[in-house]
Amino acid sequence: GDDTSPAYQEISHADFINLYNSWHSILGKSLIGCLESTEYMHTRTGLVVLSRLVEVFPTRPGLGNRLFKTLEPLQDENSDRPDIRAAANAYCTMLTKARAEGKWKEEDASVAKERAEKEQAAAEQRKKKLEEQFQELQRDSEKITE
Repeated sequence: GDDTSPAYQEISHADFINLYNSWHSILGKSLIGCLESTEYMHTRTGLVVLSRLVEVFPTRPGLGNRLFKTLEPLQDENSDRPDIRAAANAYCTMLTKARAEGKWKEEDASVAKERAEKEQAAAEQRKKKLEEQFQELQRDSEKITE
């Protein structure tokens, strides 16, 4: 053979799946490590990389859910790093959209349906709470103007 050409080796589908799972896991652990880091540049770089990969990574619900959990402290309103908070909020929105569009391949239909129902119920609760707060503000406003 030609010594200058790269060596390609065919692998079985099962071996490919194992390799894919290994890469997915290693990349996920590394990026979660970046997000959990106290180093500003690690966190920022992790968010940049994740934002660029959101259309193709993660594809597994377990890792996606861990990413959502890891983003929570970065999205805290009391954060002393508003740029990181903004980037974390933006990535969280992109990740939610990717999940809704079916990018998480291994998620089965019943899990997706259950999650959608929970999200709908949570949205209705938020709406109800906002309506109650608005009514309270109206009552307070009426008391002030009396």
